[in-house]
Amino acid sequence: MKLLRRKGLVEGKKPNIIISAKVAQITGQKAAYTRSKAFTKQQYFDWIIKGIKDHGTLSRTDIDALLMNRLSDLYTDKQKKEKINNLISDLRKLGKIKNTGSDFKSEWVLIE
Repeated sequence: MKLLRRKGLVEGKKPNIIISAKVAQITGQKAAYTRSKAFTKQQYFDWIIKGIKDHGTLSRTDIDALLMNRLSDLYTDKQKKEKINNLISDLRKLGKIKNTGSDFKSEWVLIE
């Protein structure tokens, strides 16, 4: 694994190892590489915030629909849900969003 990583053939951390961008380009797997490669945390934050700005509020179901297909294909559905939980929690802790609904029917809004 170390040799493959040094030669620039693979990326990621165990157990989520993927081929590198260089290998994807050579083998014609550009789309698969991009689906496997996760976006940055800030990009996920930006999508959530933009969604709330566009619509006033977003429910958890709305946020799931917004992000599920953008998260890496290497994640299981359970891992994707946990990742979204963490992103929402981080935005809340940063003072960017708050829940105006209940625990069972969340409505996330921006904090002005």
